[in-house]
Amino acid sequence: MARWPAPERLAGGPEGAAGLFAFPSLGASSGPGEFLALAAALEGRRGLTVLAHPGFAGDAVLPRSRQALVRAQAEAVAEAAGAARPVLLGHSSGGWIAHAVARELLEIGREAAAVVLLDTYARGGSRRGPATLTERLFDPAGPPGMTDDTRLLAMGGHLRLFTDWTPEPASAPTLLVRASASAASATAGWEYADHLAEVAGDHLSLLGADAGAVADTVDGWLRKVAG
Repeated sequence: MARWPAPERLAGGPEGAAGLFAFPSLGASSGPGEFLALAAALEGRRGLTVLAHPGFAGDAVLPRSRQALVRAQAEAVAEAAGAARPVLLGHSSGGWIAHAVARELLEIGREAAAVVLLDTYARGGSRRGPATLTERLFDPAGPPGMTDDTRLLAMGGHLRLFTDWTPEPASAPTLLVRASASAASATAGWEYADHLAEVAGDHLSLLGADAGAVADTVDGWLRKVAG
């Protein structure tokens, strides 16, 4: 039987600090490795656990529906977080998952402390949005061997699940961190965020060279809203 990817803890934080549960993008290079730089910047301040999507590593079948994906990820977050209220984080299209999981947690009797979206924008939010999305999701600068046929099929399968998705209103305080040089910032937005911050850099550098600034921004905001 195919296995769902296990949550992977990349950073630890002090007791009492709300922990982050991160969802990678739905691009071909999707995986826990996207968050290594951010985890290093958060180490000692906040825990960070990554929940990979099934199918990208060839060790699990693709989810049959969007609801199946979101429910499974919500249950995984609930189990990993224990009694604590989790903070959900997503980069790019991973933000779609974070937003949807926050709502799904309510359905299983749990509640997210907050949601953090890193350069996430609405699917089809503008004329340029979908084209820009496709370009961003397939990162040619990704690690060698991270864009094989299995991963490309997984990317297509996951994106298909969100073709007709209309997000519901936010169910937790939501921070949108935009990259100042991101083309997406000028063409589309995320209407469900009630807090907005901007970090110097582009869509990809938020989890690379500019991860330190992102960590400072996210940690500072969470101290105010989630502890």
